[in-house]
Amino acid sequence: MACGKKSIHVVETSNGNMLSRVKRTSLFSENLSTKRGQNCQMLKIIGLVIIPIIAMVIENAIKISKDEAILCQAKKVRGNIVFSVEIGLLVHSLQIERGTTALYISSGGSPLALTSLKTKRLDTDSSLDALNGWITLSSPSHFRSREAYRAHLRTYRDNLDPFNTTINAAINFYSNDNELIIGWVGSTVQESNSETSWQLLTAYHMLLLSKEEAGVERALGSTFYARGSIYSFFTHFE
Repeated sequence: MACGKKSIHVVETSNGNMLSRVKRTSLFSENLSTKRGQNCQMLKIIGLVIIPIIAMVIENAIKISKDEAILCQAKKVRGNIVFSVEIGLLVHSLQIERGTTALYISSGGSPLALTSLKTKRLDTDSSLDALNGWITLSSPSHFRSREAYRAHLRTYRDNLDPFNTTINAAINFYSNDNELIIGWVGSTVQESNSETSWQLLTAYHMLLLSKEEAGVERALGSTFYARGSIYSFFTHFE
């Protein structure tokens, strides 16, 4: 019996020590009537308030970051679309200048055709100035900058002699440049990550390509009607 009582006493003593240790180490088991207990209770309340606030701040920061990325992408897409439209206007002006140049050559240097050609050249210069950007190409050299291309056009215009050039040469001059400029739209399509804008830019690129083909046919057709007969049209190229 003595041994049994002793064992019980040891267990009770051990349990008492464990409870005492838990009470001493527990942070929130303090008596609220004491200063320490009140401080612990205040910390608990503050923690319950701060944790949701921190979570909300983190969530909003992530959302703002995503929204900013979407906004930047939207601005880039809008810039690509605007630039593509400006490229289209430049190509359109070059196409009209090409056709008028071909008509001027086929007319044998008609003063009336020259007056019209000068007006179309001014329209091309205005479209060139209206570009908000320029895609630099190392080759050919006249595409390295806007001013280099302007000088390239000016040199060709100043040296144009309707009696010492051919319609084919004039058409090829403008067509080669248009091919490279239309290629700029293709590069903006590749840079676009938006599915909707990608489809729009691709369709616009295809439209410019088809319009370029029609422009060449229009330039050739204008010279045919200016000469007045199919025989003189074909003998001009022989």
